[in-house]
Amino acid sequence: QGGAVGALANVILNGSAAHKEAVGSVLVSLCVDLDLSEAAVREGVLESLTSMATTASEVLQEEIAWAFASLSASACNAEPMADSIVLNMLLDILKEQRQRPQDEARPKRPKVCRQGTWALANLSVHSMIKPILAEHDAVDELVRQLVLWNEELSTAAAGSELSQTASLILQQATRALANLACVGTI
Repeated sequence: QGGAVGALANVILNGSAAHKEAVGSVLVSLCVDLDLSEAAVREGVLESLTSMATTASEVLQEEIAWAFASLSASACNAEPMADSIVLNMLLDILKEQRQRPQDEARPKRPKVCRQGTWALANLSVHSMIKPILAEHDAVDELVRQLVLWNEELSTAAAGSELSQTASLILQQATRALANLACVGTI
């Protein structure tokens, strides 16, 4: 533990592409480990993973979003996530779904979007984070995602991977909106 997480995070910021992918997977593993996640956040893992959240392989991008979803469940990790570039990155993942060209049949990175929506839903349970989400127009974006993924669900083949992903996104977006509505942020 100690400075090792910081050293790994430094590879993400300054290493080669191959090293970044390998170290990114290690950092994700640290983030989803309840015993290590707080230390990883203290040592800069949020910034490191955010820096590669859109440039890594799609599999690693999904894992990074999963790490943020895992971290966001804990109040001690949620606050630094809302105070950093992580929140903007999570919202950008959702916005990207609406910005695809008309001729592009499939949503971009639907599994990444699923994990990003899950992270926002987890963040929305923390009372100190709710006003921050409102300030960043998360409510409007979550509503847009409900519309988008409801349309995707209506056209996806029943039982398909896209159908299952759309259902999970709808569930987490609804959960986030319900959490935000409970305190009048909607």
